[in-house]
Amino acid sequence: MTHCEFFPAQNESRISDDVLKQGQPPRRANRFSKLALLAARALGEIKNERLGLIVGTALGPHESTSQVHNDMMDFGDANVSPTAFSHSVHNVAAAYIAQALNIHGPCLTVTDFENVAERCRELAHCWLADGTCDAVLVVTLDEAGFVFDRIEAEMSALFARESATSFLLVKGSE
Repeated sequence: MTHCEFFPAQNESRISDDVLKQGQPPRRANRFSKLALLAARALGEIKNERLGLIVGTALGPHESTSQVHNDMMDFGDANVSPTAFSHSVHNVAAAYIAQALNIHGPCLTVTDFENVAERCRELAHCWLADGTCDAVLVVTLDEAGFVFDRIEAEMSALFARESATSFLLVKGSE
């Protein structure tokens, strides 16, 4: 298994924009997608015709989702940007990764508030065991934002910070 992790610098809540640029994100990508690309590309080139992709998140692109909801309330649903709307969907990160890495195998986004990495790993093992794929790229991520801040305020404790992690499971080595 190959593994890579990204966390904010000490005393920071977000990964710096300079670090995000290492993922070579498209111009219109939202922060959530930039985090996903950073983690996915950090593993280097993955050559496998039968590569699956699993993206895991607790909260998804909550900053983009909230912006779309605010725009709908302020300007009506007919005036919401189609690009902004597409970036509000949890599966947007998987779409960016699949396009950037030319992945044509199965692709799924898993949402779980507690054990998203473990759920993704379980699914990846199932895909490998039943022959769906020969390798599975797993990317787990969450962006910092007002939802994290609100959870921390309500719980009077540090919830989590922005992070992006990737690992590659290969058939026969799991």
